[in-house]
Amino acid sequence: MSLRMETRGRARDTLSNVLLQKRRDVYELVQPTTIDGLWFVDSDRDLNNTEAMMAGRIGKELLLKNALNAARTHFDVILIDCPPNLGALTVNALVAADTVIVPTDLSTLSLDGVEALLATIGVVQETLNPKIGVMGLLKTRVDRRNQKMNATIEDALTNRYGSCLLDTCVGISTAIAKAQHLGKPVFLAEPKSRGAEYYQELAKEIDARLYPH
Repeated sequence: MSLRMETRGRARDTLSNVLLQKRRDVYELVQPTTIDGLWFVDSDRDLNNTEAMMAGRIGKELLLKNALNAARTHFDVILIDCPPNLGALTVNALVAADTVIVPTDLSTLSLDGVEALLATIGVVQETLNPKIGVMGLLKTRVDRRNQKMNATIEDALTNRYGSCLLDTCVGISTAIAKAQHLGKPVFLAEPKSRGAEYYQELAKEIDARLYPH
């Protein structure tokens, strides 16, 4: 993300408050990181309660989209990390999004989850966000030791979704687990690790799909 305006002096608040109060924007919450050009917005503990409170709001599916109006004018790319369910927060993210990356590990349950999410994306496209698309399915937490199971699930993914599969495959990595424990990006915690290489490859593929030459 590249920021084009200063944020110093802005009061700290929560994403929950921004979502539930009209005429407020996520841009009010952005905080810098130690990586040049990368900014983030914290999650907060009240988001579970916020999801329940959204149910009674008119236009509840549009809350996040409306709260990103200013942020969209200041950043080149905005990544929205969603919970692994199809609740109100995820639906809000789909309504606000231009494109979706669907992560899946190589398990039967994840395969079922992919099908449910793609069906939801189809409904959102037909009703609330005709511009949304699927960038691709990302295979994650791939354990190279389970070759037989991996091959079975990969065959199922290829048969069902074919060209929707991203080329990048993120394997299991102790470096990624260590970086999560330290609360740091893997590029800072273990820059020369295989885990860092996985995400470097993913970043290059995303960049090529967003900005094809």
